[in-house]
Amino acid sequence: MLDPILEAFVTPIMHFLQLYVRKAVAAQDYSVPYQVNALFHVLCHLCKVRGYKTIVKFFPHEVSDMEQVVELLHFQETPELEVERTTAPKETKNWNPQYWQVPYILVLWLSIIVLVPFDLTTIDSQRSQEILVKRIINIGRTHSTDPGKIRDGAAVLLSKLITRPDVVRSGELDTFLESVTAQFLEASD
Repeated sequence: MLDPILEAFVTPIMHFLQLYVRKAVAAQDYSVPYQVNALFHVLCHLCKVRGYKTIVKFFPHEVSDMEQVVELLHFQETPELEVERTTAPKETKNWNPQYWQVPYILVLWLSIIVLVPFDLTTIDSQRSQEILVKRIINIGRTHSTDPGKIRDGAAVLLSKLITRPDVVRSGELDTFLESVTAQFLEASD
């Protein structure tokens, strides 16, 4: 019953969020006002009811949004988590459940944007694929230790990013797998 109206419902919300992200990043204002935060909450509820795979089909996937979404997502740490997160997933006592909706939707949105069929070096305004890819991997790894849905979104993002042919050619897949393996072995000791 919900499927026939999903596109008409999600598309305007995402169009507004797309404009908001562009404006916020251009102004270097990374705080999310209450009214905008409410739209992220609506999208989270739709993902909960209908599943994220159905909802992300209606997210914009324009190349020009990649750097802006990465930039805004980079600054969406909760106040309690502003310190560098190097703790294991079970040590998330500072996690505040009020703040997960914005980064969750941004991570899902980024997981769609990274599927663009262009080499990431042509997208990065600094012409350094490594910097953009490493930023996205760091964001994904950071959120992969968070409890709840954002961890699932981070896993989706990382899987789509590191399996891109240009990322595999750059050696980032090997680097990522080596670091994850080392982290796993360290944790098992």
